[in-house]
Amino acid sequence: MHVLLTEDQELFRRTVREFADREIAPVAAEHDEAETFPAANVKKMGQLGLMGLTVPVEYGGTGAGPMEYALAIEEISRADAAHGVIMSVNNSLVCEPIVKYGTEEQKKDYLRRLSSGDLLGSFCLSEPQSGSDARNMQTTAKRDGDYYVLNGTKNWISNGGEAGLYLVFARLVGDDEGEEDRSAAFLIEYWRFGIRCGPKEKKLGIRASATTQVFLQDCRVPVGSMLGEEGQGFKIAMSSLDAGRIGVAAQALGIAQAAFDAAVAYAKERQAFGQVISEFQGIQWMLADMHLRIEQSRSLIYQAAMLEARGLPFATASSMAKLSASEAAMWVTTKAIQIHGGYGYSREYPMQRYFRDAKITEIYEGTSEIQRLVIARSVLRGERTAPIATEAAPAPLETKTPVLELPLTPEELKRKMAPQKLHHVAVAVDSVDDALKYYRDVLGLEVITTMTLEDRGLKVALIKAGPSEIELLEPTTEESTVRKFLDRRGPGLHHVCFEVEDVEASMRHFEKNGATFIDPVPRPGAVGLVSFMPPSQADGVLVEFAQTSGYSLPEAEVEADDAATDEAAEPVITTPILRGAAGYTRAGMGGQLAAAGWPAAVAAPAVEVTAAEESPIDEGHEPAPAADAPILRGSAGYTRAGMGGPSTAPDWPAAVAAPDAGQASNEAASSSSDVSNSPGVDGTTDDFAMSAAAGDESPTVMLERPAQGDTAPAPPPAASEPQA
Repeated sequence: MHVLLTEDQELFRRTVREFADREIAPVAAEHDEAETFPAANVKKMGQLGLMGLTVPVEYGGTGAGPMEYALAIEEISRADAAHGVIMSVNNSLVCEPIVKYGTEEQKKDYLRRLSSGDLLGSFCLSEPQSGSDARNMQTTAKRDGDYYVLNGTKNWISNGGEAGLYLVFARLVGDDEGEEDRSAAFLIEYWRFGIRCGPKEKKLGIRASATTQVFLQDCRVPVGSMLGEEGQGFKIAMSSLDAGRIGVAAQALGIAQAAFDAAVAYAKERQAFGQVISEFQGIQWMLADMHLRIEQSRSLIYQAAMLEARGLPFATASSMAKLSASEAAMWVTTKAIQIHGGYGYSREYPMQRYFRDAKITEIYEGTSEIQRLVIARSVLRGERTAPIATEAAPAPLETKTPVLELPLTPEELKRKMAPQKLHHVAVAVDSVDDALKYYRDVLGLEVITTMTLEDRGLKVALIKAGPSEIELLEPTTEESTVRKFLDRRGPGLHHVCFEVEDVEASMRHFEKNGATFIDPVPRPGAVGLVSFMPPSQADGVLVEFAQTSGYSLPEAEVEADDAATDEAAEPVITTPILRGAAGYTRAGMGGQLAAAGWPAAVAAPAVEVTAAEESPIDEGHEPAPAADAPILRGSAGYTRAGMGGPSTAPDWPAAVAAPDAGQASNEAASSSSDVSNSPGVDGTTDDFAMSAAAGDESPTVMLERPAQGDTAPAPPPAASEPQA
C-alpha cells in the first residue's frame, strides 16, 4: 500500500486491477493486432463506473476524485494502454469540461449517458496546421441567427468515429473583418449534418483506440450547444488539458509498471550460464533503475492529483508528472526489451506492445518539449509547485472514494443463480394416514403437523426431512384438483421447491437459458417471493423457486372511514404465511383470534385453545398488527421482525403477542390456508398452463376481522391459480 493512499483508495485500486486483469488483459493483444475498437469492454467500464469517475453522483457519475481517477487510469493502462486512453478522453477531456462549464440542461442531457458508457465523448482541438499552437486554430464558427455554422478540419482525434459527442473548439468570426477573433467550444452530436470522420489512422501504438480526422463542413449547431461562453474556448481547452495530463501520466505509469512486472518475472525464470539472469549484477542494476523511475513518477502523479483534489493550482505539477512518467515509460520499456533479449523483440510477447504504446505518451496532450516550457516558465515566474503550509488553502473538492462492484464472471453467475438447496417437495397420495405410516414408522421422520382444509378439499401433512420438508396431499372431495391429478397420473411427485438467493435475478438468468415462467414477475408466497416454471419445463412436474429473505412486501392500503376516531383501524391480514420451527404460521394469528371475533375454523382449525391460554381483549381498543415488517430468517425458521417476545402494545392479547409452545400446533394448523394456495396443492399441471395462457389474475386471500355484531365471513374461496 502506497503511503499517500487511504485504505479505501487501495481497495479501489485492487478492484480496478482485478477488473482489468479479468476483462481487458485477455483480449488486449487481439484488439491490438486486429486494430479493433473494444466496444464491449467500454460498455463494461461504464457499468463499473469508470467512464464517469469524477462526474457527480446526481448526474449519474461515480463522484470520485482526481486521485481515484489517476489510480483507475494506471490500472486500466497496465492491462492495455488503448483502453486507458479511451477512458481518459471520456473522463477528463469531455465529462470534466461539461461538469465545470456546462449548463444544467447540458449536464442532464449528456453526463449520465457519458458515465454509463452509452455515449462516448471525443475532444477536438488539434488541427493539421496547429497542434501545440492551440491559439492558431483554423476551424471557424460564424453566428447565423439561432445557430453557429462551423467549418474546418480536426486532426488526431481520439475516439473519432466511435464517439457520439464531439467537443469541438473553433475561432469565432463575425461579419466585420476588423472584429477580434475569439474562441469557443461546442458540443456536437455525431448525427448532425455537416460533421463526419475520416478513416482510422494506422498508428504505431494504442492501436485498439480509434484515431481519425474530423471534418466540419457548414455544420449548423444550435446556440445552446455552446459550452461556456463566447471567448472561453481557449480557457476551457487549457484547463481540460491540465487535468488530462494527469490521466496521460497515469497511463504512462501503467505501461511502465506492466513492462517492469514482466521484466522481473522473466529475469527470475530465464537461465543463462548456469543461473537465473536475475543473479547478474547488470540485470539487477537495470531493474533498480527501472523501479526508481517508476516510483519517482508515481509520487509526482499523486502530488498533482492531490493538489487538484484540494482545489490548489496544479498545472505545473501535472506537466511535471506527465513529463516524468512519459519519459520513464519509454525508458523502462526499452530496458524491459533488453532484459528479454530476442524474445522482447518478438510479437509473441507483450514487450513490443508496451514499447509501442509508451511513445505516444511523450506526444499527445502536450509534447515533452511543451511540458518543459510550462515548467520553465513556472520556475522563472517564481511559482511553487505546492503551497507552503502557512498558506490558507481553498476548500477541497467534495469527493468520496467509491466502492466498485465487479460484474460476476460466468462461473460466479452460474453459482449465484443456481438453487441453493431443495426447500420442499409435494407428493400427491391416496391416503395421508397410510403414507404417514411409511414416513413416520418406517423411515422414522418427524411429522410436523397434519391438517384438513375443507375449503380446499385437501388433507395435508408436513414432514421434516433434514433441512427440507415433504408435503403429503390427499384429496377429500371429487372436485379437488389433486383428485384430478391422481386420476390422470396416480400417486407421485406433484411439485418441487428450490430456494434461491434472488428469485427475480434467477428468473432472468434461466430465461436466457430457454426457461419460461407462469408469472412474469415473482409474487408473495408461503415462504417468501416465489415463481413457478410450468410443468412442460420439467416433464410434467411444477418447479417452484423461492426467495426466503432479503426482500420487502408492499403495505396493504386501508381506506380510512370518514367517521373514524382516534382508535386504531381494524386489522386486514394480507401478509404471507410464515414458516417457523413448527411449520407455517401467519403473523399475528395466535390462539386468541376466536375470542376477538374471528371465525373458529380460521382461528384454530386443528387444536383448541385452552382457557389458561386465553386473555381478554379490551373492547375499547382494536389491536394494531405489526404486519409491515419484513420477514427474517432465523435459526428457528421464518419470523417477522418485531413480533417475538412480550408485546410492547398494551392492547395486544398476550397469546397473540408472544405465542407459547402450546400454540405451535395451532399456529401450524392455522397456516394451512396458504399451503393450499400453492400450485403444488390445489392446481393440476394443466390448470396452471391454461390459467397462465388466459392471463387470469391470481386471487389474493384477504382475511378481514368482522365488526362487532356482524356475521363471521365464510372461508376464502379456492384459488384457480398458483398462489404465493
